[in-house]
Amino acid sequence: MALFDPSASWIELTGFKLDCLVGICETEQKQVQPLEVDVRLHLPLDRAARTGDLRQSVNYAAVLDRVTFVAQHGQWGLLESLAGALCTLLLLEKGCDRAEVVVRKPAALKDLAMPSVRLARCRPSGFAPVGSLRSGCGGGGAERSQAADDAEVVEEVRDVRPGVALDVLAETPSGAVYRLRLAAGSRWSLPVEVAAQVLSGRVLVREPAEDDSDAEDITTHVAPGGVLARGAGVVLHAAGAAGATLLLVGQQKLGTYGGGGGGGTIPAYIALGSNVGDRSGHMCAALTLLQERCGTVAAVSQLYVTAPQHVADQPDFFNAACEIRTTLPPAALLRELKIIERELGRTAAADGEQYGPRVIDLDIVLYGSQEVDEQTVEGPLVVPHQLMRQRTFVLAPMCDIAPNLRHPGTGRTLKSEFKALCTAEAADGPKAARDGRLPQRVFPIRPDVYWPLGRRTYVMGVLNLTPDSFSDGGRGLDVDVTAAVTAAAAMVAAKVDVLDLGAESTRPGAERVTEEEEMRRLLPVIQAIRAAAGASASWGAKVVISVDTSRSKVAAAAIGAGADIINDISGGTFDAAMVPTAARLGVPIVLMHTRGTPKTMQSLADYDGDQVCGVVCDELFACVRSAHTAGLPPWRLIADPGLGFAKTPAQSMQLLRELPRFVSRLVRAPAAANGGGGGGGGCCASLVGASRKGFVGKVLGEPNPLKRQWGNAATVCAAVLAGADIVRVHEVDEMRQVALMSDAIHRGCLGDENAT
Repeated sequence: MALFDPSASWIELTGFKLDCLVGICETEQKQVQPLEVDVRLHLPLDRAARTGDLRQSVNYAAVLDRVTFVAQHGQWGLLESLAGALCTLLLLEKGCDRAEVVVRKPAALKDLAMPSVRLARCRPSGFAPVGSLRSGCGGGGAERSQAADDAEVVEEVRDVRPGVALDVLAETPSGAVYRLRLAAGSRWSLPVEVAAQVLSGRVLVREPAEDDSDAEDITTHVAPGGVLARGAGVVLHAAGAAGATLLLVGQQKLGTYGGGGGGGTIPAYIALGSNVGDRSGHMCAALTLLQERCGTVAAVSQLYVTAPQHVADQPDFFNAACEIRTTLPPAALLRELKIIERELGRTAAADGEQYGPRVIDLDIVLYGSQEVDEQTVEGPLVVPHQLMRQRTFVLAPMCDIAPNLRHPGTGRTLKSEFKALCTAEAADGPKAARDGRLPQRVFPIRPDVYWPLGRRTYVMGVLNLTPDSFSDGGRGLDVDVTAAVTAAAAMVAAKVDVLDLGAESTRPGAERVTEEEEMRRLLPVIQAIRAAAGASASWGAKVVISVDTSRSKVAAAAIGAGADIINDISGGTFDAAMVPTAARLGVPIVLMHTRGTPKTMQSLADYDGDQVCGVVCDELFACVRSAHTAGLPPWRLIADPGLGFAKTPAQSMQLLRELPRFVSRLVRAPAAANGGGGGGGGCCASLVGASRKGFVGKVLGEPNPLKRQWGNAATVCAAVLAGADIVRVHEVDEMRQVALMSDAIHRGCLGDENAT
């Protein structure tokens, strides 16, 4: 039997053309293709014919508008998927009990032709609809009856929360369509990954004023037929008495709780805190367990230190935030977080008070755009976190990973919330900063040492344990441990922040030494420094030591002997085990940009279009992403542009001029002098090493590296002005003074501030 009874009334709209993304091949999914669509609706037209009442008829233009909106804003793997979604959409037209869609692809990409697809659907027998595509969502019995009727047609009805219902019209792996029904007075945060078209009702769109956190929010009215493009991420309000309905279309499934995330996952944001023991180590352990049990860790913030609140007599807190993509519902996610806390050593007895010391603290800050208020086996769960808008130590790391995310309750972006809170707390003047209420970005080195970032520039002193380094080799430090320790003590007396020990020359053209020889030169000196004692009261135990090596076994042995940081000139590219070794040992690593080896690097200084800084950033960021994948968070990564390595003198000078861009790309250090808030980026800090290098000598016309002090000083000034965090130098006393004065001018830091 034919689907359509020739004697019945029907409407046919044929031959309209549109462009959309359709196809299962990668090529098809990247290029819109022309389609031709026919639609046929069976519905009663006799009442309109008898009465002349236009309200009993169908607005053909509106039907075509909705069909076009769904087709063009989705990404459809198969023509059948698109046709099925359109049929379901048409069946929700008032009075429509049968629908047919034909989709033709007349100009398909080569070898991907599909002449046409015809798909027809009808309402189940005995179905008696009481509403239409334009019905709102309310609390009355009749309107809930409508929801039950619609459930016969739509695939699923999801009650997101009271007054908000989501009807699933179609869900495929690559495209999805929903009808959103809002009761009068209700609101819903539109996820950034979907586009919306208003079907009926009075919809107000609330957009916060970003330029001035004190300004009034901008509220606009969107009439039926109006479209909100993907990425708008606004808050919708149903202002009319009848509520409102909207059509939602995405290129992936919308998360169950209205938060988004490909493949049915939800973006959840977790706040991490610790103020007991190895604080950064506990947080890294928590991130590892989150990845194993809760989903994919998609982004991790910088690390911040904050003074304790509520209970003042306890250590300062380290705070961070991460985004995970999870399939766990909120209560199950909370359960996993509490299990992780207990496994890492947090117990109720140890915590004492609610705001007392804790090994680790994991809180769900946001769960998609969902608002949650429920009792769980772990206690009450309220999302968004009730206190997040009052806590700069939560908002600062959240701004690192999602500054433009909107708070589901207020509709303001997180960066606006953070700015408003900082403004309020800064009204107390310098006292707020002194009390530690404003979060401070930090670089943790070991459990007892961390460096506040953004306040001043730290000085790394070079100690070459080689007979052939270009600038200071041949001093016998490779064979005389006592002389090496004496040289280290002199740098410590000059107030160096970190000693950088290298046992293999990386000068241009240098041959590699064996792994055994590198360790023979290096390990005894590290051990002797750690054992050293003198007027500075065991200075050797306190000083920070980095090891300049590109071999993972040497690095592991050096860390075992007492080193704190790995400084790899290859960015982890010479030895594939280097970055995993740093992650396993839980130590920071400097990733420097280079090409080739010291023997070949000078022949590899060809940069596309002479865009040195951009290419260096791109190539080094690939190393940073590999480090993230290996489990190293941003606060354990330092970026070095590699001046003089695979770069001509002119290119090194160009990099120096463009250092602010390098810092912005790799670290995104905030402009604020206190170093807090909105950092982001792939690394926590940047390092610049220009001391005594050949390009300095070329500019000065000075062939002797030992006579390039004034040129070195100029590069230190340039690094400080660019926002670099660490400068690597040979003349510690002199360059430290240069850095201090430059910091005083650029950052407003008066006097020396020692690391905590």
